[in-house]
Amino acid sequence: LKSSNSLEIFHNQCPNFSHLMDNDRFDLAFFRLRTELKHFEHELAWILRQCFSRATTLSSKLTLLNVFYGAYQREVVQRALIHEQQWIIDNLKQEFQLVAQLV
Repeated sequence: LKSSNSLEIFHNQCPNFSHLMDNDRFDLAFFRLRTELKHFEHELAWILRQCFSRATTLSSKLTLLNVFYGAYQREVVQRALIHEQQWIIDNLKQEFQLVAQLV
């Protein structure tokens, strides 16, 4: 909903892309849109960090990673979840070591 409002404001400020003679107007509108989208990325990263912190098992964290794979591709989200990523890697290594011992 927030991103839809941001896009609507952008389209209202620059209704016709075929006439970009008013570059300052477009640049300002695009800058505002980009700033809003970056803010939403940070909000998303915070939300995902909360989700991962509440997931206590390797399986639940991997499920979250699978569900939010597209969002995880964003650099802001990856930076926010770097500790969770390391936790997953460490626990996967432990799981593989246990399996190797069983075999």
